[in-house]
Amino acid sequence: MSTIITADTIFADQAAIVTRPTDYKDIMPSFVILRADFLEQMDLIDGDMSSLPILFGLCLTDFTYQLLRGEVSADVLTPKIGKLVREALG
Repeated sequence: MSTIITADTIFADQAAIVTRPTDYKDIMPSFVILRADFLEQMDLIDGDMSSLPILFGLCLTDFTYQLLRGEVSADVLTPKIGKLVREALG
């Protein structure tokens, strides 16, 4: 039995969603979707779970994934890029 993942499911855990294309033959944009309370969740002083560092990490992961044309799994990229974002916003 497969589980359907909806925006509401993702928004329960994070304040932003970044989409990525699945086919690199056609030009397809990425979309960034922000939860209604994104700005209220933004706190650069108080930790990694603020909406802005999460948005940076999601966007960097998506862009890197696309630049590598999906050759490296997002599961491999995510922790490395997350570490970079945490260090940069430190």
